[in-house]
Amino acid sequence: MAETDFGSCFTCTDPWKSDDNTTVFMAEVDLDAEVNAHPEQNLEGDENIKVFMLPLDNFFEELKKFVAEKHCLLDGTVWMFALGMQFAKRFPAK
Repeated sequence: MAETDFGSCFTCTDPWKSDDNTTVFMAEVDLDAEVNAHPEQNLEGDENIKVFMLPLDNFFEELKKFVAEKHCLLDGTVWMFALGMQFAKRFPAK
């Protein structure tokens, strides 16, 4: 895994409803490396998390298409990330 300058951030997803929390981080992963060819998750017994890879260059559109095709429930933090990327494309810094 490569070092990034994004760091990490501890967030509360629903601070007014519960004590659920999330740690958000970003990492670059070399998907061509042998060690990353067949990654395995280390989930707890009650966790059901599936991993799907989508291209980042058009992530917002690909994510909308994926959700429509798979009829799946999307985590709100993923949607906010996609909206942020789309916002940055539409209103680039000057």
